[in-house]
Amino acid sequence: GFMSNRLRQNVASFLIKDLGIDWRYGAEYFESLLIDYDPAQNYCNWNYIAGIGFDPCSHSRYFNIHKQSWTYDRNGEFVKLWIPKLKSLSKEFIHKPYEMNKQQQEINRCIIGKDYYEPICPLNPPKNKKDIYNGKKNDKNWRGNNKKYNNKWNNANNGGYHKRRW
Repeated sequence: GFMSNRLRQNVASFLIKDLGIDWRYGAEYFESLLIDYDPAQNYCNWNYIAGIGFDPCSHSRYFNIHKQSWTYDRNGEFVKLWIPKLKSLSKEFIHKPYEMNKQQQEINRCIIGKDYYEPICPLNPPKNKKDIYNGKKNDKNWRGNNKKYNNKWNNANNGGYHKRRW
């Protein structure tokens, strides 16, 4: 399908920084599914978010998905268009439906865990602006560039990253 550049960067940030997934998995997944796929744009975006580009602040690039959704879809119109189950939610809960209590879930006919998904992990935003600009390389809670996945890709026995298809 198609995906806006802003949404691509949000997805990349979530997968890399919050879930700790190697950026190359995301880049290949986008390559396999997007109709408007462009190699230069795709790999530049993933590198930008992963922090392996030439940007001096790139190691700490983090897109807070709640801030992004509030900034670019304040009333939840995009969410309501693509997730019909959330159509009845007020803008107070449209971006965080899991914050509704049981009574609010029943009133809105959206039971978390049944009608809509529970969060898969807590978000991991930098604690303050100093963390954004000074980096968090020594912070054990910083999950970007996860060694579990990077070791697989950097292993000399696997012949390198992979053979490109083009």
